[in-house]
Amino acid sequence: MIHRSKVEEMAATGQPGERRNDLIPIGRGDLSVTVDGQAIRAKEGETVLTVLTALGQRAICRTDRALETGAWCGMGICYACQVLVDGRKARACQVRVGEGMQVRTRANIFEAAHSE
Repeated sequence: MIHRSKVEEMAATGQPGERRNDLIPIGRGDLSVTVDGQAIRAKEGETVLTVLTALGQRAICRTDRALETGAWCGMGICYACQVLVDGRKARACQVRVGEGMQVRTRANIFEAAHSE
């Protein structure tokens, strides 16, 4: 018999847009943020990257060559986790979530910078 962790069970039975990969389940989150058009609950103090990771989303950013990347360093040095937060470029690992925040992943941040 194979024993699954609670996280593995949540991932297997979760719905799209549901936090399935939390190390410690957050229960009901304090905040509501929108990730790629989908409302998600989050806890105050979390970074955008921890929310994306909890959702199981690994491809976060699209480069100027249309390649998708994910977080590398998790501390703001590599810039591989850039997303659009409320329409502005931001590193997902450095920005804390806020009530009503709009996050867009897989956006070509280079095109977004030129359209401002």
